[in-house]
Amino acid sequence: MGPLTLTVVRSQTMSTALKRLVLTGEGLQRIPEDNAGLHIKLFFKTKQQSQLVLPERDANGKIQWPAAELKPIARTYSIAGYDRTLNELAVDFVLHDAPGPAADFARQAQPGDTLGFAGPGPITLYHPKAQHFLLVGDLSATPALSAVANEIHNPDSLTIYLDLPHGVSEDDIRRHYFPAADTQLTCVFSGHPSGPDFLTPIQTRLQNLPPEQTSLTLAGEHNAVVALRTEARRLGFTKPQLYAVPYWRHTMNEETYHAERHAVMDN
Repeated sequence: MGPLTLTVVRSQTMSTALKRLVLTGEGLQRIPEDNAGLHIKLFFKTKQQSQLVLPERDANGKIQWPAAELKPIARTYSIAGYDRTLNELAVDFVLHDAPGPAADFARQAQPGDTLGFAGPGPITLYHPKAQHFLLVGDLSATPALSAVANEIHNPDSLTIYLDLPHGVSEDDIRRHYFPAADTQLTCVFSGHPSGPDFLTPIQTRLQNLPPEQTSLTLAGEHNAVVALRTEARRLGFTKPQLYAVPYWRHTMNEETYHAERHAVMDN
């Protein structure tokens, strides 16, 4: 399945630092029913390009990229939601202070604007048959963790930890992403998800959960994900119970971090 061209339908402000784009396009119907938080690739024009040119698959199914001057910028995102009836895909963007192609596109997006789409990837973010669910992340992981939380119908079995930057409203996060009144959500406002203020209570929580009965989802900043994955493995969590994916690394841009990110996911 090759990349698709999608069109912006509308946008919605989710918080001061998160904006949702609702997208549509022929071919999105390939998104599976169980799509909570699945990874996708989005493609954007560079400032020097007048037209979006997407990679294509050749007769052998191998991706063929355009010439360097036409190659789009690729970024990894998660499915926040998909309405099959309307064929509308929701994707949420962190509006970074620093300029960046994805955040800049989202900030300025108008109905009718276009971008590219590939995926979704096949990796599920949680073990649906577990008895306990622990979801851990930061602002970048909030849409994916919300999508997973919406699939878990026993709130007593679900615990969520989020590290959020100062200035983000917890009320906005709860209202848009975790609206159920009985959601067990702990927000830490440090902006440093690899620091002890965030990690220590999670490590304590892990020690009190039976690994064979627990689904652990870790997503967000590299150092936090790796530290918690290491601790989980030490406690006996195995691959079926443990989903860990870093989205970014402090002090690195996405191009620099891309290879290292995949090394973490493959390990």
